[in-house]
Amino acid sequence: MGRNQRDSKRIPFRSRVKYGTEEHLSFGYTNDLSLNGVGLYGKRVMPPKTKVKVHLEINSIPVTLNGVVVHAKSSIPGQPSRMGIRFLKSPAMIKALYNSRANSRK
Repeated sequence: MGRNQRDSKRIPFRSRVKYGTEEHLSFGYTNDLSLNGVGLYGKRVMPPKTKVKVHLEINSIPVTLNGVVVHAKSSIPGQPSRMGIRFLKSPAMIKALYNSRANSRK
C-alpha cells in the first residue's frame, strides 16, 4: 500500500499522548485518526519502520496501541514534528470511536 492509500478516511481526533519505544517515551498529541492508524505531533520524531507504543485515553480509559512509523516529517526547531503511525492491531475501542465520529460527520 502506498503512502497516500488508506483503508479508511482520516477523521479529526485530538488527544494528548505518550509515545515512543519502551525505553524512551515522549509527549505529544494526535491530530487525526483512521481505523488503521493515527497522525501524531510531537517534539521527538522517529524514522519510518520504527516500532512504537502510543498511550492515550478514550473516554477516560487508558489505551495502549502498538504501531509502526510509516512516515515522519521534521519541522523547524521548537515546533512539533509530524508522524503517521499504523496500528499493528486496531482494538475494538478504536473501531467504535472511529465509527461513532465518522457517522456523526455525515
